[in-house]
Amino acid sequence: MEINFIGNIDIARRYLKFECNISAYNWRDLYIKYKSDKIDFPEYLLLVHPRLLQSELDKHPVFFGQKKEILNEIYGPHTFASRNTSNLKCQAQQIWGYECTFESPIEKDHFFPYSKGGPTLQENLLFLCKTHNRMKGSDIHLYSWSKGKPIWFDELLDKIVKYLIVG
Repeated sequence: MEINFIGNIDIARRYLKFECNISAYNWRDLYIKYKSDKIDFPEYLLLVHPRLLQSELDKHPVFFGQKKEILNEIYGPHTFASRNTSNLKCQAQQIWGYECTFESPIEKDHFFPYSKGGPTLQENLLFLCKTHNRMKGSDIHLYSWSKGKPIWFDELLDKIVKYLIVG
């Protein structure tokens, strides 16, 4: 498997530039731009970023005291459900392009970091040995940006829209 590290780093750099200015964004304005095709990948990923969502929830008194439950319903719990991982192999090749040779326990991780809006869904599940999981952390540069919009994005955005527009 060949990984396009230069392309991934370039897109990650653009995403981080948007994320660093997240306080300048208004969720509803960004959503309108997204629906009218006026913003591109990766900027529209901010629509599912927890910080932007929390900021929007803070504007509505009806959500006071419910934020934690709402975020959990949207993104899922922080950790994946318990599952026997003893027969699974580390999927380091999906990130770094080489097979893992470490003999450490397999852990479940979010491919797109939970802290950046990556949901706890099967489509965002990655099995890594403890060593590779610690190396990956929430480093956004390691995400496969060249694949474009994450498969889970539309489903997650629909959940958010239910609260912020329909809600």
